[in-house]
Amino acid sequence: MISDAELGRADEDPIESRFTFTAYVNGSYFRAEDFQAIETGDQLIFEGEKAGNSIILQMPADIVNGDYNLGASIGLSIDYSASVTINGQTQQISFGSMTVLNHTADTGNINGTFNFQTADFKVTRGVFKLF
Repeated sequence: MISDAELGRADEDPIESRFTFTAYVNGSYFRAEDFQAIETGDQLIFEGEKAGNSIILQMPADIVNGDYNLGASIGLSIDYSASVTINGQTQQISFGSMTVLNHTADTGNINGTFNFQTADFKVTRGVFKLF
C-alpha cells in the first residue's frame, strides 16, 4: 500500500495556483505539487507530479464537455488515455473514464473528473482544473 507521506495528505492546505490535480491511488490521497499541461498538435497531456509519483491524462486538444472512456496509449494516436507512476513503477490504464465538465479552448480553462484502473493501482475521485 502507498503511504500518505508518499502521495500527499488530504488534510494539507490547498495549492494556491492556477491548477488543481488530485486523486486517490489505492485509497491514498495524491495532490500534485507540480503540474504540466502540454499541447502536442491535436493532443493535450496533463501530468501531475509529487515526489517522483505522477498521474498522466491524455485527451484531444479540442475536447468538449462530456463523458469519455480512457484507454492505454499515452503518447500514441489514441485520443483518451492515462497512466500512473508510483515508487518508480509506471502502469498504463486497463480501463477508466473521464468527464470534462467545462473546457474553454480560447482561455485554456478546463476542468473535469477521472477514474481508472491499472494492473496494480486503482485511481479514484480524480479531479483536474486548469484556470
